[in-house]
Amino acid sequence: MRADDLSPLYHLTGPCNTNLNGLEMAQNIIAGPAWALAILKHKPAMVIEIGTSKGGLSSLLSACVAQYGGEFNTFDVHKDGDYNQYPLHGNAQFHWMDCFEPEGFEFITSLIEEPGKCFLLCDGGNKPKEFNIFSNFLKVGDVISAHDWIDETVPGASPLIWGWLETHSRQLEGSCKEHSLEKFMPEWFDWSAWFVRIKTK
Repeated sequence: MRADDLSPLYHLTGPCNTNLNGLEMAQNIIAGPAWALAILKHKPAMVIEIGTSKGGLSSLLSACVAQYGGEFNTFDVHKDGDYNQYPLHGNAQFHWMDCFEPEGFEFITSLIEEPGKCFLLCDGGNKPKEFNIFSNFLKVGDVISAHDWIDETVPGASPLIWGWLETHSRQLEGSCKEHSLEKFMPEWFDWSAWFVRIKTK
């Protein structure tokens, strides 16, 4: 097996790919630990997730945020069925909202603009659009990301570390240049199927 081939590891629990301590999530095996490490190390005051799905990652990350008293908010256009089925922890809330509709958009931008460092995870129905729109509201030190990313910047890696592609670097380069967004923890996130950037100025 190649050193960069994570595929035997992320196909662990049916359609949700990864199970960490009983939490099913549509992530590869690197993503959950990478985000947990980033949150516990940098302690953002606000963590925002667009796209809850089953909520396995939401539950894990809200538990990390609760360790130091930060705030966690997750948003989804669905609220029933297989969605939002895992518990949230600490100062965390699920919001049944569309991030592109006025109510959801205005609420998310108000959360980003609150004092303190913000982490924004774009994992809804249109990750590149979410990244490009909400990057306009970042403060210096904020982190923004888009899921389902593995493309030409990691040659040949797409089927090995993640089998689903919705985000290309070329879709986000304009926002990165405009808002001084640089790579954040690439030693982890380059293998997590997340495009993750920090606003530097």
